[in-house]
Amino acid sequence: MLNNRVFDGVSARILVKTRRCQKKLWQYDPDTYLHCQKVAQVSYFLSHLLRLPSDAAQYVYLGALIHDLGKTAIPKIVLHKTGALTPEERAMMQRHPSLGREIALSIMKNVPETEKQVVLDVVEFHHERVDGKGYPYGMSGTEIPLAARIVAVADALDAMVSYRSYRSKPKNVKQALEELKHNSGYQFDRKVVGKLVEFFTTY
Repeated sequence: MLNNRVFDGVSARILVKTRRCQKKLWQYDPDTYLHCQKVAQVSYFLSHLLRLPSDAAQYVYLGALIHDLGKTAIPKIVLHKTGALTPEERAMMQRHPSLGREIALSIMKNVPETEKQVVLDVVEFHHERVDGKGYPYGMSGTEIPLAARIVAVADALDAMVSYRSYRSKPKNVKQALEELKHNSGYQFDRKVVGKLVEFFTTY
């Protein structure tokens, strides 16, 4: 769970509400909760590579911690299906960002907009693509908040290097970075991917 010492620029209200969202995730699906933990760590690291102010990086981290909150509204039989999704199941899955925003809003209803906006942006927009072919709204380029573009890259990286029920084995980090580079400027923000690749190739 959250460590208050990390969040010197974030209010106690948003931390408490984020914990409640995390608890909901953990209770419904521990695998999704753990995925969000890993994505949050990469997102926070990426935020610093992009030289975001400390408080902005903290809000990106909080959003990433609960970016898949909407999956608590998806039946587990769909969430963990090993075969291809039906069109109806795919449509259901593609609703999880907007469902996540609704759930987060219900939990964070007493938190001021200025404190929760970045968190909600991450939850709602992390599956948008810079080429406009993402979901749920088909936003493109800088229409997509930077926080969501950062988390989209971190989310994809963790998905590729982790075991999933729908594929035989994960990619290694080098393969995952190549995939991110291949889709840079289309699915993912070119600058965000570039900073991540630059770090791995330099260090």
